[in-house]
Amino acid sequence: MLKPIVCLSEQLSQYLNTFRGCFSKSQWMYFVIVLLGLIECEERKTIFGILRVIGERASISGLSRFLSKWFWSTAELTRIWQK
Repeated sequence: MLKPIVCLSEQLSQYLNTFRGCFSKSQWMYFVIVLLGLIECEERKTIFGILRVIGERASISGLSRFLSKWFWSTAELTRIWQK
């Protein structure tokens, strides 16, 4: 069943919001899609599998660019995650 991003639990939303400053608006959407997809996907964790369980309009190419080409700091994500 497709799960729209608006159905995030309160705890997950609070957790994800701690990382909001690391991403632009368009990157933020893909960040949430990836994390929610990894949680909800019961099949192989591929781009196609993630997009199949998320009820948001996102393109395969956009998600692929987010994971491979868009600039975001893994060091900053790690710092926030460890804090």
